[in-house]
Amino acid sequence: MAKKWEAALDIAAAIIQLDPGEPLGWVNRSYVLHEMKRTAEARDNLLPVVEKFPDDAIMRYNLACYECQWAWSCGASSTAASCRWCA
Repeated sequence: MAKKWEAALDIAAAIIQLDPGEPLGWVNRSYVLHEMKRTAEARDNLLPVVEKFPDDAIMRYNLACYECQWAWSCGASSTAASCRWCA
């Protein structure tokens, strides 16, 4: 089965537009971006909103993963940066 990431990205953006206070749209949009090999963009999309959803463990977990992968791809140590989102 072919994965339709562009369509999924449009759906996630629509969810965010309809209800920006719902973490599902933000998490899904970033996940889709990551699957499209746009991990830095996925990370950048979650950074401004993560504090709005302090109880959303999935958002923090995904952000930590994206942070690690982004920092690793840049050759930087990501441990300290990632841990702040997992606390």
